[in-house]
Amino acid sequence: MEKNPIRWEHSLASLRCLRAAFNIFSPRFPQNDRQIQVIRGIWAYLPFATEFWAVDLQELTAAPAEDWHPQLDSIASELAALLATPRPIPDNTPTGRMIEGLEPVRSCFPGLWYDVALNLEARASGRHRIAESDSGSTLPQPVAPER
Repeated sequence: MEKNPIRWEHSLASLRCLRAAFNIFSPRFPQNDRQIQVIRGIWAYLPFATEFWAVDLQELTAAPAEDWHPQLDSIASELAALLATPRPIPDNTPTGRMIEGLEPVRSCFPGLWYDVALNLEARASGRHRIAESDSGSTLPQPVAPER
């Protein structure tokens, strides 16, 4: 990862997209401005970013810290502040199962580890995936949790 600046930019773009989405899709953002943004297609990247941000962050933190992009800390910190998911007692994942490669995320960005763990667990269980719609575009397809 550290040798591939295009991969870094792509991964950071996913994190930036999520960070910006909290603004435009908040109730405080003017509805007309939001509709214009959506019609212009600016948010077409959001479904992809939503699907893969946790995997990207996991890969980024696997690189030695001295090779990190200088903006990673600030973008991840801003995203953590926006997510603000209540954190249970840390046990590595929400269900307690060990997810390989999660420790660097938790040690580097403790405010994001829980959200990353939730995302990775959902991906592993098939509850979070992108599927093609009839129109050929990719949209997130929710899957009901098993009971």
